[in-house]
Amino acid sequence: MHRERSIRRWVAAAAVGLLPLSFPVASAEEGKGPRWRIQDASPGIHLVLKEGKRYKVSGKVMVEYRLETSAFPPGKSYGLWLWNFGNPEGWLMMKDFSVDAAGRLVCEHPIPPEEAAGGKNRACVFDMEKLSLLAIASVKGVPFRVAILSTDGAIGAFVRSVPLPLQFKQGGCTISAEIASDKADSFLVGGEGFQPGEKVAWKAEMGDTLTEDEAEASENGNFVVVLNPGATGKESGKVVFTSRGKSCNPTLIFKWGPPALK
Repeated sequence: MHRERSIRRWVAAAAVGLLPLSFPVASAEEGKGPRWRIQDASPGIHLVLKEGKRYKVSGKVMVEYRLETSAFPPGKSYGLWLWNFGNPEGWLMMKDFSVDAAGRLVCEHPIPPEEAAGGKNRACVFDMEKLSLLAIASVKGVPFRVAILSTDGAIGAFVRSVPLPLQFKQGGCTISAEIASDKADSFLVGGEGFQPGEKVAWKAEMGDTLTEDEAEASENGNFVVVLNPGATGKESGKVVFTSRGKSCNPTLIFKWGPPALK
């Protein structure tokens, strides 16, 4: 238990919001770190963020996560990467993971937690699913992003979660907004709970600018649209996003620009 608590204090602290990382970080050995690109994800791999405890420290929300892995191709070495908000390049947290018979990421040759906590040796300490990642959340809508990448760059799995959701629920449907830029002038706005395949009419009022369109819900009843209120020429403002489906019509109102980051 002492060993696990020790590594938890080191590994977990990727800052969500505008807080600095609270543990040593290191970029890829070959230079700049990678970008978090869901479009580069390898098919057939199972990577899930499982939320655990939530608690507060000095007014900040702490959210613990664990990773569930399976179906990773064997015969490769893998690394765990995290991204802190405002930095497009990832940080290598741990490396040298291998794969067991079920495709789960394991640590065949662990190093002592004390050596890892020094920040110089990035080798793994535990099997992936025994690690605990801690998001320090202070801003609504900011994602916590994680990736598992093979050393040779051939395999990648990406996952994210929003510890403090910016959302509104109505009639079984939910509209949420995720900040997609360090200036909070770009957002991913998603809908959940709509009828599979239905056409969802939506409009976004951004000051004097009105954008209207239609999104098709997936087989799971979800959709995602990209909004760029920064393109209006203003530095900040308010977005009123309204959706209209067959059984629900949720509206989400949120700030954009620097005020959204406070």
